[in-house]
Amino acid sequence: MVERYVGANIKAESWIARGGYWVAALVALLAVAWAGLIVNEAAHTGNWNEGLLYTAIMLAIASLVYFLGWGWRWLWSGRTDHLFGKKKFAAPGRLEDGRQKVAAIFSLTP
Repeated sequence: MVERYVGANIKAESWIARGGYWVAALVALLAVAWAGLIVNEAAHTGNWNEGLLYTAIMLAIASLVYFLGWGWRWLWSGRTDHLFGKKKFAAPGRLEDGRQKVAAIFSLTP
């Protein structure tokens, strides 16, 4: 009985980690698309000062959101690949103990 609960719990946490990562990746890609629209608008209006400033802000937001989503997945699953990278897991090393501690702090279950 306990094994089934633990297996279901790990499966749910894995699904949450993957889902959170893909949501963050989608939001980051939408922010990059929005930055492209800002550049397009700046090209049409000729107002490059504000256009480049807002584009830089949107790209910074996109980078932060993607990094947070990637970090969330790394904490839960140990996966180190990125958006279009090959699936790979980090070898247990100097960061593994820290990852396990942070994952335990953020754990959804006691």
